[in-house]
Amino acid sequence: MGKKQSKIKYVLIFLLVILIVAVVFFGGYFVWKLETKNNNQVANTSNISDNNQEVIQQKQNVEVENTETKEEYMNSCAVYAYKDIARNPNTYKGKRAKLTGEVIQVQQEGNEIAIRVNITKKDGYYDDTILTGYKYADDYEDRVLEGDIITIYGELAGTVTYTSVLGADVTVPAIKTKYLVIKK
Repeated sequence: MGKKQSKIKYVLIFLLVILIVAVVFFGGYFVWKLETKNNNQVANTSNISDNNQEVIQQKQNVEVENTETKEEYMNSCAVYAYKDIARNPNTYKGKRAKLTGEVIQVQQEGNEIAIRVNITKKDGYYDDTILTGYKYADDYEDRVLEGDIITIYGELAGTVTYTSVLGADVTVPAIKTKYLVIKK
C-alpha cells in the first residue's frame, strides 16, 4: 500500500509542476501581450494630441502596409544576430526581422500560441532563446510542435520578462510574429 501511495504522490507533484509552468508561462505571455497593446494605445493617443498631421500620416502608412503581400512583407525582413537584439533591444524595437530556429516550447490557448525558440545554431544544435506569439490563420494551418525548425517573420518587440518554474526572472528578446514557416 505504501508504494502505491508514493507513486500517486509523485504523479500529483509532477502534475502540479506542469500546472505551475503553464500558469507562469501563459500568465507572463498574456501580461506582456496586454502591456504591449496598452502601450500602443497610449502612444496612439499621445500622437493625436501632439500632432494631428502625424496621425493622418500614420493612418496612410497603415493603409499602405495593408496592401503589402505576404511575399513583400517577408522580403522586407532583415536577419539579426541574437547578441545584437539581446544587447540593444530598444535599438531594434519595431524593426522587421526574419529569425530561424528550433522550437523548445509551445503553449496554446485557442488559436493563439506562445513559442520559445532557440535561434543561434552552434555545432548542430540551437541556443539563445527568444519568445514570440502567433495566431493561427485558421483551423487547417499546420500546428507548431516542439522540435520543429521554424522561420519567423515579424516585428522585434524589445524584451519580455517572465518568471521561470524555479522562481527566477528571465528576460529574453521578443518578436511579434506575422508569418511563420515550418521547415518540413
